Amino acid sequence: MDKFEVSNEIIYCVTRKDGTLTTTMSNKVFDTRLNVFIEYYKFLKKYLKKSDFKNLSISGRGYLRQSINLGYKKPFSVYKKLKRNRLHIFNIKVLNPIWIIRRWISYNRANNEQKKYY
Repeated sequence: MDKFEVSNEIIYCVTRKDGTLTTTMSNKVFDTRLNVFIEYYKFLKKYLKKSDFKNLSISGRGYLRQSINLGYKKPFSVYKKLKRNRLHIFNIKVLNPIWIIRRWISYNRANNEQKKYY
């Protein structure tokens, strides 16, 4: 190694293996992630220009979809929490069949890759 740099910056390394926080999906972990997402949404909405924020198209749809794996009651409580915090859940683009098929394929690929961690 001929060239390298030294930095005083903190470097974070996220590892992924069975049983770690990145792969564990309990109700408690899910609720924590959802609460952080809501705070993230509120922060961006407060500090970004309205047009920039709108371009991000942030929605809670992914959390609603993930909540299905945590029991039949969980999606209802997640939906209420997202609505209470004024987060968008559905977007007009979800009515586009091509978009739905692409997202479904992408979701299934990601889900199959994640299965080895659960």
